[in-house]
Amino acid sequence: MRLGASDYMPKSKISGASIARCVLNAAEKSRLRHVAEASHAELEKSCKALSDFAHTASHDLKAPLRHITTYCGLLKDECADQLSAEGQKYVQRLLVNADRLRNLIDSLLAYSEARDSVKERTPVDTMAVTQEAMEVLEEDLAKTGARVTLGNLPVGKACPMLLKLVVRNLLS
Repeated sequence: MRLGASDYMPKSKISGASIARCVLNAAEKSRLRHVAEASHAELEKSCKALSDFAHTASHDLKAPLRHITTYCGLLKDECADQLSAEGQKYVQRLLVNADRLRNLIDSLLAYSEARDSVKERTPVDTMAVTQEAMEVLEEDLAKTGARVTLGNLPVGKACPMLLKLVVRNLLS
């Protein structure tokens, strides 16, 4: 039974064929269990490799993005009088898109960290999580003129890191 034999055979029905059928069923169940375990292990290995890649890529992308943002800021601040109105508009577009890229990189890093975190469900104050997300996104919310009104939010069971990520994505 521990190895997968689960067919019921009344004593009056025992025959060579019924025993063979039970043994074959148990062997097939055992084989399928081993295939599923191997597939699960391979999937976990792939997820870990993908998470490691996302983590590394997000960190590696931040340095050049900081340089782009810095030089665009310098163009905007120090060369504004030398740029045409259209040139100033291009610099502003570059800064806006650099900010979007920074948000994407931060989201990639947050996803990578959330994937690696323990997914144990614990009581989470959703109001506190939402307020924290609003503080993180305060500048973005102000830029867009978005207004967020909160009612009473419950305490629920969730993985805190994943819930923070979901709320942040919803607000952004």
